[in-house]
Amino acid sequence: MHLTYLYHDDYLSNMTYGPRCDKCSNPICPEDGSNETVRIISMGKTFHVQCYQCQDCSLQLNDELDRRCYPLGDILLCQACCRRRLASVNNNL
Repeated sequence: MHLTYLYHDDYLSNMTYGPRCDKCSNPICPEDGSNETVRIISMGKTFHVQCYQCQDCSLQLNDELDRRCYPLGDILLCQACCRRRLASVNNNL
């Protein structure tokens, strides 16, 4: 997981030219009262912190041991959901 900090003086510029979240498609802009933008870049995709979630159970992913991202192909998963999917694939073989 990569955290990228962007500094912009112009909120409108960020809305127009800034990165967009690959999950919700909304622009990634500074929080109210801040000129700092935080985004997560994972697997070549950009996410709001709150949009960086397991695609099966919606657990918010981060650097904590039990919340890390375990990608399967191009799907973002938590460890439990990744294990569940891998077990399902192995059972179908």
